[in-house]
Amino acid sequence: MNRLLIIALVGVVAQTAVARHAFRRGEELPAGVQSKKNIFYTERGHKKFQALDLYWTEPRGEKPALVWIHGGGWTTGDKKDDAAFCGWLATHGYVVAAVNYRLSPSPKEPGQRRAHYPAQIEDCQNAVRWLRKNAKEYGIDPNRIAAVGRSAGGHLASLLGTKDGEGCRVQAVVSYFGAHDPMPESKENAATVRLMGGTPEDKLALWKDASASTHVTRDDPPFLLVHGDKDRTVPLSVSENFRKNLEAAGVACELIVAQGGTHGGGLGQTTSPAMDEIDKRVLDFLDKHLKQEVRLR
Repeated sequence: MNRLLIIALVGVVAQTAVARHAFRRGEELPAGVQSKKNIFYTERGHKKFQALDLYWTEPRGEKPALVWIHGGGWTTGDKKDDAAFCGWLATHGYVVAAVNYRLSPSPKEPGQRRAHYPAQIEDCQNAVRWLRKNAKEYGIDPNRIAAVGRSAGGHLASLLGTKDGEGCRVQAVVSYFGAHDPMPESKENAATVRLMGGTPEDKLALWKDASASTHVTRDDPPFLLVHGDKDRTVPLSVSENFRKNLEAAGVACELIVAQGGTHGGGLGQTTSPAMDEIDKRVLDFLDKHLKQEVRLR
């Protein structure tokens, strides 16, 4: 084969691998994945902020469910951004609910229905409640639900795992580079201050409530944390400290450190472990904790 053609093909494969592992961004779904879009999970829900999209494969049955929570600094992002990733998860035997939630105020897009914390976690909790209420209709086992999120969504997924709430606790959590503890790592971060509606000095109790570590108890579900060691947006220390807090309470927690990994799409085939291996470990974790009989806590 022509040497130049070989080089070109290698380049295409490399680009495809990078695109595939940037959380499979985009709306193109894998073959066989079905979806239902823009389902309100709360009465009089806002069509943009308080709706979810469902992804599944046939045949239906009592499958475990994953609540996918997008990132974006609590200020931007949309459930449709990660449709391809949600579809990929659905091909592994899960019903996936990609959730939108009320975003925090933005100087660029003031808009209605934007809100400060705790609106974001309240919306995510209501989404879990909706899944349980409608589990039979959509072929979901209400006793097997995990929260999965990235960045700001990882923060909210962790809160679903630790914060008490009737009918909305989950059985496992996967958090990709999550901002589990907004204080002290992010107290000078403008996005976090907008989320909270003030600084820690102004609203200390609210900042503490927004920390997943505040709510940790020994009956919390198992956690899997994924974080790059070169992350400059949410430092690796945030996940390291959160793991220590979980383990101190007797909660099972695994931390995958991606050597060379940065924030957002900075986990790929050049990190160690590479994204293929991280994918496998995430699926193994979810299968272990959801694809067996579990007791609703």
